[in-house]
Amino acid sequence: MDDDEDFEALFFSETRELLDALQEHLNLLADDEGDSETVHAAFRAVHSVKGGAAAFGFDRLIAFAHIFETVMDRIRSDTLMLDPHVAQILLRSGDMLQVLAENAEAGTEDKPVDGLQRLQQELEVLAGEREDGDIVEEGAPEPAPAEAAAPAEPEPSEEEDDTPALKEIVCRITPEEPFFESGHDILRLIRAAREHGLTTIHSEGDVPNIAEFDPRICTLTWELTFQTDQTLSDVEEFFGIYAHTAQLDFFQPGAEDDIDQDAEAQEESPAVQETPPAKSAQTAPSQQEKPPVGPAAAGAGGTNKPKAPAAPPNAARGADPNKSLRVEIARIDRLVNLVGEMLITQAALAQQITYGDEHQVSDMAHSVDAMSRQLRELQESVMAIRAQPVKSVFRRMPRVVRDLAEKLGKEAKLELEGENTEVDATVIEELSEPLTHMIRNSMDHGLEGNDDREAAGKPRVGRIKLAAEHKGERVIITIEDDGRGVNRERVLAKAIERGLVSPEDQLSPEEVDMLIFHPGFSTAEEVSAVSGRGVGMDVVKKKIMALGGRCSVVSTPGKGAVFTITLPLTLAVMDGMTIAVGDQKYILPLSQVVEALRITGESGKRLPDGSSLLERRGEYLRLLSLRSALDLPPRDSTDQMAIVVDTETSGHVALTVDELIGQRQIVLKSLEANFHKVDGISGATILGDGQVALILDVQALVRMQGASAPIEETFH
Repeated sequence: MDDDEDFEALFFSETRELLDALQEHLNLLADDEGDSETVHAAFRAVHSVKGGAAAFGFDRLIAFAHIFETVMDRIRSDTLMLDPHVAQILLRSGDMLQVLAENAEAGTEDKPVDGLQRLQQELEVLAGEREDGDIVEEGAPEPAPAEAAAPAEPEPSEEEDDTPALKEIVCRITPEEPFFESGHDILRLIRAAREHGLTTIHSEGDVPNIAEFDPRICTLTWELTFQTDQTLSDVEEFFGIYAHTAQLDFFQPGAEDDIDQDAEAQEESPAVQETPPAKSAQTAPSQQEKPPVGPAAAGAGGTNKPKAPAAPPNAARGADPNKSLRVEIARIDRLVNLVGEMLITQAALAQQITYGDEHQVSDMAHSVDAMSRQLRELQESVMAIRAQPVKSVFRRMPRVVRDLAEKLGKEAKLELEGENTEVDATVIEELSEPLTHMIRNSMDHGLEGNDDREAAGKPRVGRIKLAAEHKGERVIITIEDDGRGVNRERVLAKAIERGLVSPEDQLSPEEVDMLIFHPGFSTAEEVSAVSGRGVGMDVVKKKIMALGGRCSVVSTPGKGAVFTITLPLTLAVMDGMTIAVGDQKYILPLSQVVEALRITGESGKRLPDGSSLLERRGEYLRLLSLRSALDLPPRDSTDQMAIVVDTETSGHVALTVDELIGQRQIVLKSLEANFHKVDGISGATILGDGQVALILDVQALVRMQGASAPIEETFH
């Protein structure tokens, strides 16, 4: 990868961060929760994207960002009122800027983009550069002004060649001080101009000696000669993005009128047409974010531009003390794998010491203890690097709610909670799609229409709450709405119709609710742009399960539904409790272990249905036999222990085990990727003796077991 590719990759990485910040600012403005600093921050984000794109010659991205920036500048200078209509256009413009940036990164910048032309025209109306009635439909050619219409050329005769004749067009460009501050590069400009018929280059001026050299001031003028079949307006349009940072003079040798002196011709040119408002209302503030240092370049360009006040201190580049360092995920993954291998080595060494001669290994034991402490610190540091707040995903959801409310004709408000909850970076990357589908489901199927809500005595504006919290070694994300809840009769009827269940099946309300996660299942009467194909909730389930998590729903008819996503806090290392059932060793996540108890005849109780309970300090816990749940042979010993675990939905539950071995850190390995999915098992790890131990999924085991083992199997 050469330097240009390195810089380009860095630009796109920074652009993604800028666009995420831009969307957050625009969401605040659309919700009427922003202030003047929010407007300034949004303006700076667009300006930074434009400046970076100019260094690489991404013309479409630059042109769109330029008019977007002009509108933001009018808002911050109070010459344009920020009303809901303007806010919607800004939100759509933020999306379009992201599409153009993605196309530029993929090398498909010239790929047609639906809605780009009309959206750019709407921005031009807001910028005062176009009348509202002049907007043309997408794909339709824009009519040229009547006074700018070129005289009709005689039609070629049959003997004449249809190939258009090449014209000679000359452009003289003298960079001004903002040219280099905006990230422009004359060499890149020349390279890009070759595609437009550039044939010769001539430079004028003197380069000062090194003692007098000022990198902000250019003393050279370039004369670029084109041999092209394009019109003068086309060539001027190519240079339009430089019009506010350089003096441009165009002329055709032999033509009667000098274009630079002809005011009428200036009105013809789209590039020149764009320049006056850019200079008067937008360019000066955008290009003078920092106080000018040294002499201005007005002498080179012949124009004195007004200077805007300096930006506030907190707006200065690099002022954010929390600015993060970007690290490639691949490098972090390699580091995490190394930590995992070190943990396995440490476990093997510890086991050797346990069964060796204590006099010979005392020094080694001390070293291993030190290594264990250092390894834990290393592991915590690595996990901290990978940990990212869910804010980056959560902040995209208000836009989803707002757009769907407009499409569905509903009023809704999204509440965010726990945005700073940190999750593994790999989990963060995969969260956006399932959360979007669940929000769409709540908006379309959950919330009633405005009139129906009023008739039911509910507030007209629906409420959706998106929350995240840590619970041990897992993160819990909930999506709660105050809508109608799951229509179980309709869901069950649809499931019977599709053959998913039999009419004779006796399903619990929870089992009926979970049918909505079945592939292709939908209760919508017709397919719409929002739902009806039965894809969304299926995608949610598959994505969450692929991350080692699970999803569930609890619905209250007429009051709403709560969807719960449970995900591992990290996909690499965790603390576990090693237990034995028969000859097999298993791992319980330590975050779910509450305590260990010895089972006696007095502590065990049997219910009439044969299920078992464990008495613990005056309360009774449901008692499940791991031997029965894991389908292992009957035990020989009557000596058993109970591990009390904390489940997400069933409270505290006691699990019977044969032996409690001890606590250790374990390296998670995917069982599904290396073997296949096993119900009740969330993964596997390698013990110090090389034996593979399965990691138990407590929640799944409780759900699978249903009722605990009979008392006769548990107590003697």
